Amino acid sequence: MRRIKGHPWVLVMGESYEDNHIEVEKEKETSHLDDEHEDNASGASTDPSRPPGFEDFKRHENIDQQSGESSHTSTMKRYKRNLVKELCYKNNVHFLGIQESKLMRLELFRLKSMWGNYSFDYACSLARGRSGGIISIWDLAMFIKTNIWCDDHFIIVQCKWTNSDYMYFMINIYGPHDTRTKATLWNLLRTFIQTHNGKVYVVWDLNKVRDESECYGSTFSQSEADCFNSFIEMTNLVEMPMGGRRFTWMNKSGTKMSKLDHFILSESIINEIQDLKATVLERGRSDHNLFSYILKNQTMVHTHLSSFIRR
Repeated sequence: MRRIKGHPWVLVMGESYEDNHIEVEKEKETSHLDDEHEDNASGASTDPSRPPGFEDFKRHENIDQQSGESSHTSTMKRYKRNLVKELCYKNNVHFLGIQESKLMRLELFRLKSMWGNYSFDYACSLARGRSGGIISIWDLAMFIKTNIWCDDHFIIVQCKWTNSDYMYFMINIYGPHDTRTKATLWNLLRTFIQTHNGKVYVVWDLNKVRDESECYGSTFSQSEADCFNSFIEMTNLVEMPMGGRRFTWMNKSGTKMSKLDHFILSESIINEIQDLKATVLERGRSDHNLFSYILKNQTMVHTHLSSFIRR
């Protein structure tokens, strides 16, 4: 299958990015934005956080506005990064999927602040306008990556666990809001899964519910639910039932609630492993709940910010 949409800002990085001395200073980035843009256009950037082939589609034209970011927003960003880092450490995470990232320019030290060290490989689809980005990060010592496909709404990493012979497709999705775009996404992913042999892990924020019981206080679209359910059925995927709470998202006033987050696996994985379970945890400061997935010797934790896989 071809590389989907093939955007040049989709990055796949290798072992050379483990160096602990790599660091990007924000002040230096600000003063050299124009030079860096020219380097990227020619494919000759010397900035280690922007390797050859990286192009910044959204330039930082409002530097003063960014530097004047409110204290509350900065505190929330630090809180989220620290939360991810803590969960990665406690659960010995080996695969991390971040959804709705606001990064419009890749910065290794921000990825490291969530992962905990520089011993990782990753791929990303950066944020564009109001559309959040997607980042997948994995442990080089645990995963053998063989291929990657990226799109505005998903990242697929084809890989093997180092202690397994099975091929896996780790799919990280941040679903679109537009109905037509959603239908296009389901068709694209269905074709991909049906034409590739391997076990599938899908972690996503779909911005969609499967039936009317999964939403409260908001409009339910039967046609969109049917399209989504048809995709799951035709790809032989199975959603893990979640305990703990009925909904995974709630607005600030508590008048609207939905189950927007889903964790779906190949049916073959469900059949092979009987002690599979998922638990919805506390929301914390986020509008989405955390999830804990237990799969024998694997633990997976998912938030609206990110999802984790541990083995």
